[in-house]
Amino acid sequence: MNKSPLVSCLIITFNQRDFIEDTLNSILSQDYKNLEIVVSDDGSVDGTQEIIESYHKKYPERMKILTRQNNVGITKNSNRALELCAGDYIALIGGDDMWLSDKISRQVEWFLKNIEAIVCYHDVEVFESNTNTKLYMFSEQHKMLSGTVSDVIYAGCFACACSLMIKRSKIPFLFYDEALPHVSDWFFVLEALMQSGNKIGYITGVHALYRRHENN
Repeated sequence: MNKSPLVSCLIITFNQRDFIEDTLNSILSQDYKNLEIVVSDDGSVDGTQEIIESYHKKYPERMKILTRQNNVGITKNSNRALELCAGDYIALIGGDDMWLSDKISRQVEWFLKNIEAIVCYHDVEVFESNTNTKLYMFSEQHKMLSGTVSDVIYAGCFACACSLMIKRSKIPFLFYDEALPHVSDWFFVLEALMQSGNKIGYITGVHALYRRHENN
C-alpha cells in the first residue's frame, strides 16, 4: 500500500500566548496522521515561545520549532518556517486560528483526485475571540472560485490564509517574496500558480476557524 503523503503544517507566531494552544491542539487532533508541525516564532515576548517549547517536549517527533529568534516580520518569518517543511503539501495557519479535525484529510483526498492541481482551499468561519461569537462566513464576503492564475487575478482575494494547502513538491524552490512586508502569502499563491501553470481548487464545507481579536 502506498504511504499517504506527508503534510507540513506551517505556523507562524508572534505574541499569541492566549491562542497558540488552541491552534496546536487543533492540528494534533487532525484525523490525518502523516503530518509534521512546523512552528516559527518571530521573537514573542509574552510567553508564546515557552508554550511552543512545552509542546515540542511532548511531541518531539511531530514538531519542528524555531524559537529564541530575532523579530523579522511576517514574510521573513514565513520563509524561516518554509525552509524546515519537508512535506509534499504545505498547509498554512497563523498562531491564533484553528482547523476542524477533517481539514487535512479532506484536502489531501482532493489533491489525490486532482493530481495536476497546485492549490486547494475551503470556506472558513470568522469569529470574535472575546465572545466566541460567529461573525460571518468567508464565502459571504469573498467569491469562492476554482480555476487558473488568470481567474485568481481577475477575481481578487478568494481564500482565507488558514484554508490554503499548496502542493510543495510542484514548486520546491518557491519562497515568499521578502520585498513584500504584507500580503506575501497572497503573492506566494499567485507565484505558485504562475510557475506551475496548474489550477486552484475549492472543496465544499467549513474546515477552519479564523479568529478576530484586537491584535490581528
